Amino acid sequence: MLNNLTIGKYYPVNSKIHDLNPTFKIIATLLFVISVFLTNNLYMHIILFAFLLLIISASNVPLKAYFKTIYSVKWLLLFILLINLVFKVSLTTSIVMVLRIIYILWYTTILTLTTTPMDLTYGLQKVLSPLKKIIPVNRIALSLTLALRFIPTIFDEANIVLKSQANRGIDYKYINLKGKLLAISSLIIPVFNLTLQKADLLSDTLEVRLYDIDSERKYSNYNAVGVFDMLYLISHIIIIILIIINGVLKWDI
Repeated sequence: MLNNLTIGKYYPVNSKIHDLNPTFKIIATLLFVISVFLTNNLYMHIILFAFLLLIISASNVPLKAYFKTIYSVKWLLLFILLINLVFKVSLTTSIVMVLRIIYILWYTTILTLTTTPMDLTYGLQKVLSPLKKIIPVNRIALSLTLALRFIPTIFDEANIVLKSQANRGIDYKYINLKGKLLAISSLIIPVFNLTLQKADLLSDTLEVRLYDIDSERKYSNYNAVGVFDMLYLISHIIIIILIIINGVLKWDI
């Protein structure tokens, strides 16, 4: 189950979304997240959902990759829904909250599935470049990229440890709460150690290659800005404008 998560993984395939300039993709992601939080009625959620499906279709990534992400957090989504109902939050508001999480997860998945680590780092550096006199842009961009890419690594390692525990007869379905807590603690420690080992290996690799995180570097193979990049970004801006107009005019269904 843990290997269902697709956030942080790159899916190599030819598509219009893959060919987008990484800086524009990151800006579009931020605009989409803003749109999600500005949307507060069902009418605009239908528009957002249709817009999201259009992007997913254009990515040429199998739909099951996106549904795997939602499946991996299904219990969290159910828990949020139940907690809201327990505290007498309206069903509509609870559903909207869950939808917001799903939209953000899906769009983040689109970003990582269609963007290589190098392009993602480049895009983050460009987005943060206006702040380079205040913050270490290169370090932050690399740290965010590595953190995102380590998410599937952590889950893969956890999956390996879980299979190892299953081979030793540990089954979470048939043990009591105390046993589950002990089993989980025995899961966290080896996963943490394995992840640290991979991080050390990556650090050694960068050191051997004389990688200087603070040096200015040029990316010769990043995608140049084209007409589709501009249209893609404009479409996200139009969505935000529609949401704002909807909020002012109080359209509802």
